[in-house]
Amino acid sequence: MVKSVRRITIIQQGAEGASTQVVYERSEGKRKSSRALRPMEKLQRRLLEANQIFADEALSRHNKYAEKRKDGWLVEMPRIGGESARKAIKKLTRI
Repeated sequence: MVKSVRRITIIQQGAEGASTQVVYERSEGKRKSSRALRPMEKLQRRLLEANQIFADEALSRHNKYAEKRKDGWLVEMPRIGGESARKAIKKLTRI
């Protein structure tokens, strides 16, 4: 089921009026974290997301330069790292 779907309800019209039946309801788990640790959890999650962006971006750029020319990934390594880090930092600093 798509994440945007929260609930599917069937409404049936009868002689006595309308009746509803819930066919599907998404259960949302409550985050279990103390209030004091929520900012640290948010920071940790943002760091992990930025790290993932860095790795994905570096891999795609590595593959791009490896196809472009012989040992291109090696020649362009500083550029790959810098551009990937710029995208990751952009994710971290976004409010």
